[in-house]
Parts: sequence; structure tokens; C-alpha cells
Amino acid sequence: MSAGISLSSENTKDLIVKLPYSFSLKYTLECGQCFRWKAYQDARQNETDSFYGITGDNFAVITQRSDNTLLFYDTKTPAFDRFWSIYFDFERDYESLKNIFIRDPFLSKAIKFCGGLRVLRQPGWETLCSYIISQNNNIPRIKSLINKLCVSFGRSLKIKRPDGICEEVYSFPEPGALARLSASDLEKLGFGYRAPYVICAAQAVANGRLNLDAVAEMPINEARAELLKLTGVGPKVADCSLLYGFGKIDAFPVDTWIKTVMTEFYPFGLPEFVKPYAGIAQIFLFHYIRNRVKNI
Repeated sequence: MSAGISLSSENTKDLIVKLPYSFSLKYTLECGQCFRWKAYQDARQNETDSFYGITGDNFAVITQRSDNTLLFYDTKTPAFDRFWSIYFDFERDYESLKNIFIRDPFLSKAIKFCGGLRVLRQPGWETLCSYIISQNNNIPRIKSLINKLCVSFGRSLKIKRPDGICEEVYSFPEPGALARLSASDLEKLGFGYRAPYVICAAQAVANGRLNLDAVAEMPINEARAELLKLTGVGPKVADCSLLYGFGKIDAFPVDTWIKTVMTEFYPFGLPEFVKPYAGIAQIFLFHYIRNRVKNI
């Protein structure tokens, strides 16, 4: 666990996490990098930034109490250290990175707007599969398709939220579970042309042709080349997967929003001092430009 993070128990079940820096749970979970979290109003308290979600088969309910304090309901320290600290990238020194980024005028504006953002480190298979599904899709439909996939082929988990509401959630399906399917099984769920791409990726992982643990250890160009071997995976899907699922912070996914940023503000490319951390810069730029346009 990163130095400066303080953990304490509010009672025998819940974990209070105090961070040595500002953090935004809302921005991090709603900026478009993940698809399985839901916001809800915790009726017991005044806090409004409460979310519950499942990633892989790890479920959490989290409330943000202040700009640096989170409450993880029904969570023990070992589970936080093993999974959630890594998932939220709490071990990375974002303050030092932001001090580098503010040397650039436009990035400085982005950081002032959404400096509490972090790039998630999601499970590799879930991220790759989710971004294959994301192609030519909007976020509500991506979430809907992923939910259908999990309900149909994931494991059922019964959970009780802190507000007392019971709910059934589903783990993300393992590659082996999807590898046994045919494209028509997913087409029935509305996957369209993406169906065979998901099956192809699941089969490649399940039979060992694609070793995701090895991808995580490869230099980015090698890792990208491995993912591009998959039918239906292009540069954007590969770079999104590498950034959000494999910890490749120099990956730089380019969509229409980032194309706008690059055309308007970086016609000759990112500054050299940004490039080693281009993926982290990208998420600040992406969130800022989307919201700047909305608010004009």
C-alpha cells in the first residue's frame, strides 16, 4: 500500500480510506473508462457520491465523504490491499504527475477542472472484452450489452447495499465460458457484428494463444501488436485495453474527442515531457474537453 494512505475501521465491517491527496470517485467512475458502476443516494447519510459495482467477481459499495476520504462498506484491509488499492491506482503518485502536466497550458486547465481523476487498473480480460463491445457504441448501450453478457454467462452474487436494498449482481464471464459459445448466442443479446469478435478473443485467451499476463509485462509496442492480432481489435480498442486494463500509461487512445484536442491544441503532438505518461494525460484531456463542450 502506498505511503500516506491511512486505513481505519468505522466498525467491524467498514473501512475508512484517507488519501494524502484529492480524489474524485464520481469523475473516476463516470468518465467513460469503466462500465459496471452505478450511483445511488445513500438514504442513511447526506453523502451523494455513493457508488456500487462489480469488476471481475469483486463487489464494492463506496461513498466519498470528502475530497480525500472514502468509505468502503463491508470491506476488510486485506481485500483493499489485494484488489481495490490496485484497481484505483492509489499507489501511483499523481500529484507529481500533475506538477509535470501543468507546465502545458491546456493540460493545466484540464487538471484544474478534474484533477481528482485517476486511470483505473481494471482486470485485463474484462477490459479487453468491454472495449471490443464498445466499438461504434454509446455508453448507455455499452453498459446494457455488458450487463446482458454478465447476467447470461457470469456467476450470480447476492448483495445487500448499505441502504438495505438487496440486489443480484453478476461476475464478468471468464474467457472459457464465452469461448464455448457461438456468435449467434451473442447476436441474440444484441451484439451484432461484435459477437464473433468477442468469441474470437475469448477463444484466444482460453486456449493460450493470447497470454494476458504476458501482455501486461511486454513493452507497449509488443503488447499492442499482440492485441492487434485479434479479429476485430483495432488501434483504439487495443490502446484503451492497454491503458485501462494493463497499466500501460504511455498508451494514448484516440477517439473523436481526443482528435479534436490534438487538432486544436497539439497539432505537432504532445509535448515530449508528457509522452511517458500520455495515457494519464489523455484521461484529463478527454474528460475536460467533453465537459467544456457541454457547458459552452
